[in-house]
Amino acid sequence: MDLERGTTRIYTCPVCRVDTPHTVCSRRGGVYAIVCSSCASGSLVREEDLRLHQFRWEEELRQILENLSIHEDFDGDP
Repeated sequence: MDLERGTTRIYTCPVCRVDTPHTVCSRRGGVYAIVCSSCASGSLVREEDLRLHQFRWEEELRQILENLSIHEDFDGDP
Protein backbone atom coordinates (compact mmCIF):
# COMPACT_ATOMS: atom_id res chain seq x y z
CA MET A 1 0.00 0.00 0.00
CA ASP A 2 2.86 2.43 0.86
CA LEU A 3 0.79 5.47 1.82
CA GLU A 4 2.66 8.73 1.58
CA ARG A 5 2.82 11.23 4.39
CA GLY A 6 -0.23 13.52 4.35
CA THR A 7 -2.61 11.04 2.71
CA THR A 8 -5.78 10.08 4.55
CA ARG A 9 -7.59 6.84 5.26
CA ILE A 10 -10.81 6.18 7.14
CA TYR A 11 -10.17 4.49 10.48
CA THR A 12 -12.04 4.12 13.78
CA CYS A 13 -10.32 6.32 16.33
CA PRO A 14 -9.68 4.41 19.57
CA VAL A 15 -10.09 7.65 21.57
CA CYS A 16 -13.21 9.34 20.15
CA ARG A 17 -14.65 6.12 18.62
CA VAL A 18 -15.53 7.83 15.33
CA ASP A 19 -14.96 6.48 11.82
CA THR A 20 -13.13 9.50 10.52
CA PRO A 21 -10.30 10.38 8.17
CA HIS A 22 -6.88 9.87 9.70
CA THR A 23 -3.79 11.52 8.26
CA VAL A 24 -0.67 9.45 7.73
CA CYS A 25 2.27 11.02 9.59
CA SER A 26 4.95 8.38 9.08
CA ARG A 27 5.64 4.74 8.43
CA ARG A 28 8.13 2.25 9.75
CA GLY A 29 8.05 -1.18 8.22
CA GLY A 30 4.44 -2.34 8.19
CA VAL A 31 3.22 0.13 10.84
CA TYR A 32 1.75 3.58 10.18
CA ALA A 33 1.53 6.51 12.58
CA ILE A 34 -1.81 8.24 11.92
CA VAL A 35 -3.64 11.21 13.46
CA CYS A 36 -7.43 11.48 13.86
CA SER A 37 -9.01 14.48 12.11
CA SER A 38 -11.74 14.61 14.76
CA CYS A 39 -9.82 14.63 18.06
CA ALA A 40 -6.18 14.89 16.91
CA SER A 41 -5.19 11.70 18.77
CA GLY A 42 -2.42 9.60 17.32
CA SER A 43 -2.48 5.87 16.68
CA LEU A 44 -0.06 3.22 15.47
CA VAL A 45 -1.78 0.89 13.01
CA ARG A 46 -0.55 -2.13 11.11
CA GLU A 47 -0.79 -1.76 7.35
CA GLU A 48 -3.11 -4.78 7.06
CA ASP A 49 -5.57 -3.33 9.60
CA LEU A 50 -5.61 0.06 7.90
CA ARG A 51 -6.15 -1.51 4.49
CA LEU A 52 -8.94 -3.80 5.77
CA HIS A 53 -10.77 -0.99 7.56
CA GLN A 54 -10.61 1.24 4.46
CA PHE A 55 -11.89 -1.61 2.27
CA ARG A 56 -14.84 -2.32 4.59
CA TRP A 57 -15.71 1.36 4.81
CA GLU A 58 -15.62 1.76 1.01
CA GLU A 59 -17.80 -1.35 0.61
CA GLU A 60 -20.37 -0.06 3.12
CA LEU A 61 -20.44 3.32 1.36
CA ARG A 62 -20.90 1.61 -2.01
CA GLN A 63 -23.88 -0.36 -0.65
CA ILE A 64 -25.47 2.78 0.79
CA LEU A 65 -25.13 4.58 -2.55
CA GLU A 66 -26.58 1.60 -4.42
CA ASN A 67 -29.58 1.50 -2.06
CA LEU A 68 -30.16 5.22 -2.56
CA SER A 69 -30.10 4.70 -6.30
CA ILE A 70 -32.57 1.79 -6.07
CA HIS A 71 -34.97 3.80 -3.90
CA GLU A 72 -34.71 6.78 -6.21
CA ASP A 73 -35.61 4.60 -9.22
CA PHE A 74 -38.50 2.98 -7.32
CA ASP A 75 -40.01 6.34 -6.36
CA GLY A 76 -39.84 7.47 -9.95
CA ASP A 77 -37.83 10.57 -9.09
CA PRO A 78 -34.71 11.37 -11.07
